[in-house]
Amino acid sequence: KANGVSRLQVMAAKDMWHWVDGAPDLIAITNGVHPGTWWASDIKEAYMNNDIEGIYNAHENHKAELIQLVYERTGVKLRQNSMLAVFARRATEYKRWNLIFRKRERFENLIKHHDFQIVFAGKAHPHDKHGKAYISEIYHFSKLYPNNVVFLEGYDIALAQKLVSGADIWLNNPRVPLEACGTSGMKAAMNGTLNVSTLDGWWREGAQNGINGFNIGNGEFGALTQDEDDAVAMMKVLRFEVLPAYEDTDRWMNMMYASIATSMQYSTGRMVEEYYVNMYNYLKGY
Repeated sequence: KANGVSRLQVMAAKDMWHWVDGAPDLIAITNGVHPGTWWASDIKEAYMNNDIEGIYNAHENHKAELIQLVYERTGVKLRQNSMLAVFARRATEYKRWNLIFRKRERFENLIKHHDFQIVFAGKAHPHDKHGKAYISEIYHFSKLYPNNVVFLEGYDIALAQKLVSGADIWLNNPRVPLEACGTSGMKAAMNGTLNVSTLDGWWREGAQNGINGFNIGNGEFGALTQDEDDAVAMMKVLRFEVLPAYEDTDRWMNMMYASIATSMQYSTGRMVEEYYVNMYNYLKGY
């Protein structure tokens, strides 16, 4: 057997290698993340007590901490009562760091009418020219929109913990079907942060649009206009679905609870068990 990670990746791999004679059986064991590392203790306590309002209040405290961290590092003072999006991951071409800026006029309308804020963080491989170019471009946009776009340097585990617990939404827009899994979104969901994502990797499996997060597009791929279509879909979902939900605090709190509940399916405990039962235990027969 061989693990193709997420279900969509298994489908893609089978399509790529359908001509290979004697190929192993490809199965899906989706990645997971470690709750002990990524689940904020106060958010965990509130969730275990079914305290939906407590989850929201704990998140607001983490958001305030993130805002303070941004101020200390950059001098930019973000606002507690405005939506705060985070885009944080490896910088490489298919993850499309700059997609949100593709429709500049609509992005500027989000700033003008909703004070939309977004924090970027991440690193590129030293030899990934596209990834380094993305970071340079985001830095440029942070200067164009200094009160609403921030790039944080020095991306590491400590910073990532602040980001996944302090963001209101976790923006993820890889070009479908190139995302093997997308574990950063699992870490965010574990803290009640709502994913706003293309239907790729783990999100294609766990998404319940409007209940535990929001979908960008319908998951179709292969069109020559895919980047343009996804940019339009992103602006549409942010303006007409995400922001109205954010303004309805009761609905948003319930979505945060649903997000955490979904993330419980994507822990390392579940992943290791599936490796043992579905992969390694099978190999004992040889």
